[in-house]
Amino acid sequence: MAKYRVIKMSDQPECGCCGKKNLKRTVHLEDIESGQEVFFGVDCAASALRQVYRGKKYKMSREGVKAIAAHAKTYPSVLESVR
Repeated sequence: MAKYRVIKMSDQPECGCCGKKNLKRTVHLEDIESGQEVFFGVDCAASALRQVYRGKKYKMSREGVKAIAAHAKTYPSVLESVR
């Protein structure tokens, strides 16, 4: 499983996961292992990222991804991927 660091919310118009174009916003992520930076749409980021809560991993909501990306500079977060 890949681990991503959430960098910020971006206005990049294309999703690096599914290839969807003309998006209003994407989440700018950095792969911790390879250092590669990717842009995922909010839906793809929500389905790809997991959050650990009380020892279990849970899928994140769209609102959770948006909040983490909006506050990424103040509160850096590292999340695991499902893939």
